[in-house]
Amino acid sequence: MIAYYESRIGKSQEKLWIGKFRNLKNIFHWHNEIEIVYIDEGSCVIETEAKTIQLCKNECAFLESGTIHRLIGAPNSIVTTLLIDPSILEPIINSHVLADIKIKTPDNLRAAISYISKELVHKRKFYSYCTQSAAIQLVAEIFRGEKLTQKKERQNKNSRFLLFKNIIKEIENNYQFISFESICEKFHYTPSHFSRLFSSLTGMTFSKYLNVLKTEKAISLLQSDEKRSITEISTTCGFDSIRTFNRVFKKLTDYTPKSLPKAYSLERYHLMAFPHSFDPTQKESQLLPLLGDEIV
Repeated sequence: MIAYYESRIGKSQEKLWIGKFRNLKNIFHWHNEIEIVYIDEGSCVIETEAKTIQLCKNECAFLESGTIHRLIGAPNSIVTTLLIDPSILEPIINSHVLADIKIKTPDNLRAAISYISKELVHKRKFYSYCTQSAAIQLVAEIFRGEKLTQKKERQNKNSRFLLFKNIIKEIENNYQFISFESICEKFHYTPSHFSRLFSSLTGMTFSKYLNVLKTEKAISLLQSDEKRSITEISTTCGFDSIRTFNRVFKKLTDYTPKSLPKAYSLERYHLMAFPHSFDPTQKESQLLPLLGDEIV
């Protein structure tokens, strides 16, 4: 399982994002926002690091900030996802978390989604305050009706995945210089323990993961900076020799650096994501337009 970072809201004043999808399918990812998933039609499987659940029509789930997850909608299913910046929910979520991700659908969910959609579409005066207020009320109703656990208890259970996210960030920030030995030392792992952990969470070895990241960076430079030589790009991306660069590049892309098509890109499911640029939704999913009257 490769866990990608997604950013939908970023620095937006709205603090919320709504998406309605037909045939929703995405890859394992995580984001800072809290996510509420509602099934309009059909069914959807949600996989997290802890469990797998299936939701049917009119059922919903609540995913905490930072949860590694993916959604797999059944054919012709329609799924609505509401992302909420956790900063506006701090009084509610600071000390407690929900005991389970599958929750009872609150009475005000359908009305809240419809109201928030209308405000986001029409952007009337003070709409950001109105949408945030509706989201706070919705989450408060959810927490009122569900079994809660102490936050410290849940954090201990998820510490392995929080550590994994820090490892991924370290690789992204220092991919040109990082080595297997240096990352084991930084995170206080023996080489054998780190290898098992990394492979279990990404589905590939550390060296392959690093090569995929370096190659993606090299592709970006080849397509954006024609003045750079192949040798310079190889060095910039952290390859120890031009021979190694050419071999790895050909293995991952089926092209040499010189013959790479201008529009080529590695498949996203092979790559880690970069903050503020990643959408985990796969191409067979259809994002439906928000009309402002989604649920009536």
